[in-house]
Amino acid sequence: ASVVRERWLALMDLSPRAAADYLDALTATPEAPKKDYYPLPQTAHFASTEVFRWHYKPADGAAPRARPEWSPEAGSTNNSGPKWHCHARKGLAPKGPESLEVYDQNDRLRKIPWLASARRKLQKRMGGQKISTRVEVKVVCIPDILCEEVLDALSRTQDLQIFAKLATQAIIQSAWQSRVIHTYYSHVGYRATELLMLAWWVYAAPSKVDTFAIRCSWTFVAACAVREIVNEGMEMIGCWKLASRRLRRSKTAAENDDHNCIWHAQETFGAFLEDWLTMGNAFDAATTLSLLLLVSLIWLHGFELDSNKELVAFVSLSRWMQLLITLRAFSWVGQKLLPIFQSTAAMGGIFVVTAFTFLGFLHAFYALEDTDKRSRDIFVNAIRFLFIGDGDGIDMVLGFGTGPDGEPSVGAIALLSFSFFLFSLWIMNLFIAGTDQAYEQALEFAHTRFQQERACICLQCFLRPTLNLLPARTYRELVIIVRCLQLLVLAPLWLAMAYIDSLPTIAIAPALAAGIVACEALLLRP
Repeated sequence: ASVVRERWLALMDLSPRAAADYLDALTATPEAPKKDYYPLPQTAHFASTEVFRWHYKPADGAAPRARPEWSPEAGSTNNSGPKWHCHARKGLAPKGPESLEVYDQNDRLRKIPWLASARRKLQKRMGGQKISTRVEVKVVCIPDILCEEVLDALSRTQDLQIFAKLATQAIIQSAWQSRVIHTYYSHVGYRATELLMLAWWVYAAPSKVDTFAIRCSWTFVAACAVREIVNEGMEMIGCWKLASRRLRRSKTAAENDDHNCIWHAQETFGAFLEDWLTMGNAFDAATTLSLLLLVSLIWLHGFELDSNKELVAFVSLSRWMQLLITLRAFSWVGQKLLPIFQSTAAMGGIFVVTAFTFLGFLHAFYALEDTDKRSRDIFVNAIRFLFIGDGDGIDMVLGFGTGPDGEPSVGAIALLSFSFFLFSLWIMNLFIAGTDQAYEQALEFAHTRFQQERACICLQCFLRPTLNLLPARTYRELVIIVRCLQLLVLAPLWLAMAYIDSLPTIAIAPALAAGIVACEALLLRP
């Protein structure tokens, strides 16, 4: 069943355009064997904001059909399709108002009139009003396509054309909705709560606070740091495995069987570094290690919250930026935030010009200034003059040599005029214009870049630990069970352990981290 998928992955490595055409060829119209009773739908009742709907069905181990069938489930009558076909809210192609009536009759909330009315008004305001739309049903004939290798290929490709195809968007949306979204909600919630704890540390540091509150906040922040280290470690292991599989896939069978073949641990290590050493991973690692260092120092200093203020300031700033970057997975932030990142990366040349010009003027200022003046003052005044146009910086430049009457010399005035024209007027305006142009160009590909970034986020979550221990039939039931475990089991145990003074905090944090990681692993059940 994975032969077609492996061929598509090999084609993605060689030619993404050809892989996109191959995906189109494998996206077929399903066959309707009972056209008289259950034909392919030509219209469906969709919300005005919906583009497509998806349904993922794992391979059952049977021989794949040349054309998948669109037929009722076993045990249903000829004129009634399966629930995932015509369900009004989750169905692939809901028939129309009659299906909505069936759904409302089975809805337990219909007994509360005011709640049902409020729900209909909210759906209408959020673009949820249903309209009849012409649809075309397609199926991607690649068994077991929802896997790490496919997401890895999508996240690494440089050709964004493939993300404009509905089949690719359906793959990414299926991975996001069926496995990742609720884990990512927890991820965002943990980081937001952690920032609230850090803010409370800043405001509570000058005063005496309750020991129980300190123990609760410290164990939670420490558990979050341990949790992120575990996730980063699992992602590194997963990246290594994916790099090894990719190299093995790129070789022929003879090269793989040869003991003297080129691919080995060194080549795998190089591919792993190329995949994992990115600005995002480096920033995440730096902020996580700094947070772990902060909680360690606070524990060593007897939970004195006002110690290590510089480290607290760095951690607070970096974690706020990290929370902003975390929100890129949601369309209302990601499609505006990702073009900013892309435009910043495209401005590398102007960054180099700005840095070298600033260093040149700074060198000149040091050469002209008196030796008894502190180097820090010259550096600060140079920044204030060149980047801000502050008066103290201008006074410093005018003070580089004075005439007999104490007036600024001609050389100082010439240096001021030249530096103002070259740096403040020309380079800074060129920097602003270049950034605006780069942002406009990146904004054209905001949707496709967002799809690729979501594929990368789904891949990171797929590489994290998973557990399949709960007897849940659907993903919704699984989410409800895990949330109950978090609220009714994990949280009370954490508070009870923090309340017991005899229990060391250094033992509570790993236990809480283990519980958090276990709950996330349950949500990521394959």
